[in-house]
Amino acid sequence: ISALVISPLDENSIKDELNKLSNDNVKIVTYNTDIEGTDRMCFVGQDLKKSGRVAGDLIGKLLPDGGRVIVISGPEKIKALHDRIEGFLEVIKSEYPKVIVDAITHNIDNDADSYAHTVKMLKTHEPINAIYITARGIAGVCRAVKESGKKNIKIVCFDKIKETIELINEKIIDFTITQEPFMQGYLPIKILFDYFFYNKMPADEHVYTKLEILTKQNIDS
Repeated sequence: ISALVISPLDENSIKDELNKLSNDNVKIVTYNTDIEGTDRMCFVGQDLKKSGRVAGDLIGKLLPDGGRVIVISGPEKIKALHDRIEGFLEVIKSEYPKVIVDAITHNIDNDADSYAHTVKMLKTHEPINAIYITARGIAGVCRAVKESGKKNIKIVCFDKIKETIELINEKIIDFTITQEPFMQGYLPIKILFDYFFYNKMPADEHVYTKLEILTKQNIDS
């Protein structure tokens, strides 16, 4: 191959293989999540740390008198999720000292596992005022919240998918933060096309997609 577009785990074995490909002059573009220590051309995706900061600001504003928050995340070896947590914690610590991050848990990024984690967290960490979801498994988290009977738990998550739209319209999710998934698929191919046909390098090492906050008032069905 001449080029590779990849959404990688941040793992040494993957890093080593990508560097071998790069040494063989294979051009690499990462998207959605990045990996450190590789000679890739660029990363295409959300400014992930900034998205975490936005989520932290939203949670802080949803809890003006403070409160307790749990973070439901996906696999620890996905750098994107680590960055979203890091940005979130930075803002909570610096801007909203009355908001306490009670716990951070990692699941395997699906509804069943996120449901089980949330059920456990709601039982062992009371009272919980808000949940920050960094990855997939959103429907599972919200099912656990609904079944718990606990009212007024604020929820902030990512992406505009069918389940998220339904849960926002049900007033279970307060905000979701989008990241232009179409552009994350389109731009890496365009970047590689420009390189091979026009010898044009990407303008920046990080090509960020648009970040948008959606609520019940501006989300399309």
